[in-house]
Amino acid sequence: MPTTEIDFSQCRRCTPSYRALPHNYPRGKCSGRTGLCDSVLNNNWVSVPTGSEDFGVKNLRRNQYEEALFKCEDDRYEIDMVMDANRSTIRALEPIAQNIAALTVQNNNGVGSTTDNGGAPAKTVSKYSL
Repeated sequence: MPTTEIDFSQCRRCTPSYRALPHNYPRGKCSGRTGLCDSVLNNNWVSVPTGSEDFGVKNLRRNQYEEALFKCEDDRYEIDMVMDANRSTIRALEPIAQNIAALTVQNNNGVGSTTDNGGAPAKTVSKYSL
């Protein structure tokens, strides 16, 4: 049963936004927990939306400033993803660039067919990053 179907108004309250799960709600099993994990990890309390947080997607109305804020957040996320892809590409290409720079004139003929990255395994570079 998803937690969205539970009426939390009748459940015990810890803070305005945390409620206890009903006693009959099925708890998930975790085979990797130790006694310490059981003593410190939360299995009984859930965060519930309150006040202005309690809007479904259908009921959400935004003014022009909120729209601009959401667009800005989306743009920042996309830029962050592109920057992360570029960092990964740079890390993958740096050993290859070092090998090319270290080549002598006699070894320059094999640049196009080189598959060894200085002992490191070959890495795939995203075309999107290039």
